Amino acid sequence: MSTGPWVLVTDADQRPAIAAVRSLGRAGYRVRAAERAGPARPAGFASRHAAECARMGALEADSLREAARGCDAVFPVSTNAVLAAIQAGPSLGAAALLPSLAAFEAANDKARLMVVAREAGVRCPRGRRVAGPAEVEALGAEWGWPVVFKLATDRGLYLEPAARYRIAADAREAGEALAALAAAGTGVLAQEYVPGEALGASFVYDREGRPRAAFCHRRVREYPIQGGPSTLCESVRDEVLEAQGRRVLDALGWVGPAMVEFKRSREDGTLHLLEVNPRPWGTIALAVACGVDVPRLAVELALGLTPGPSGRYPAGVRMRFLATDLLSACAHVRAGHWREAARFLADLADPRVRAGVFRRDDPGPALRYLAGRLRWLGGSP
Repeated sequence: MSTGPWVLVTDADQRPAIAAVRSLGRAGYRVRAAERAGPARPAGFASRHAAECARMGALEADSLREAARGCDAVFPVSTNAVLAAIQAGPSLGAAALLPSLAAFEAANDKARLMVVAREAGVRCPRGRRVAGPAEVEALGAEWGWPVVFKLATDRGLYLEPAARYRIAADAREAGEALAALAAAGTGVLAQEYVPGEALGASFVYDREGRPRAAFCHRRVREYPIQGGPSTLCESVRDEVLEAQGRRVLDALGWVGPAMVEFKRSREDGTLHLLEVNPRPWGTIALAVACGVDVPRLAVELALGLTPGPSGRYPAGVRMRFLATDLLSACAHVRAGHWREAARFLADLADPRVRAGVFRRDDPGPALRYLAGRLRWLGGSP
């Protein structure tokens, strides 16, 4: 058993938390995996790298402070956990690599983010907040269909990705999307749809606002298939993508891990900023597998250590998240996308595609994660 520093990893049922528990455990840290009362059997609790498991209340400063008692560092995973850690401040009692509240709120509010990005010279789709049917009806005529509707911010919410946005093909679907998202109470942003390849530029910024690691990937398959978290992703090296991501985070004055999401336009190849994940992202396991160990780097920087260089990572490394990739394949079959379904089978048989959650030396999290996600098989998550 390790005798290294204790690290609290929140949101133990989520993919990035599983990757963080494993990364930090392998690096010699003693990991306390924590989760809210919701998931019955959090996947991260089943990892052999979790030295302790803890239940906590809502992700707020007080409950996070209690869960972190006795820990040397905290690696917050979800948006709400990052916010709780920021709000706790020094009273958290453990080190954490965090942005300022102002930077976090600017990144998490999609309308404000677009203003920051445009001022920094980064191209964005047209977008604006909408509140009523009359505004929605004009969008198709102005921008053309489809139109993307998303929550302006997910602060304080605990929602699956498919509940955070809708893609509307016409005015009727737009009205339904507005009604569904408005119920969350955080505001709705309408955004011009950009057909093309989905890409991510991910970073870890130190307390001086310097990027200490960068990693880029593309989404090969997603779920929901209209646009959502990666189910199969691939590492890429793209200097333009990395530079655009840095420009956004530099303008925010960022500290900590973050992923900047872009679309590369199918029409002219230009990059368009979609949003920023102001937290560890869902495909963080791919970065770790490529040698960019984000959780370890973030914890070492939080503790004031001097981490070694992450080095030049390989391009072309693919990773599958089987539970959601299966959902993606089924959705493609229902939509009649037989070629994409055939690609799923080919990728499934390709030994070069790495598993995002399953590990032979740590199988427990994959079994629990798969069981939890397959309850959505045959429908939306």
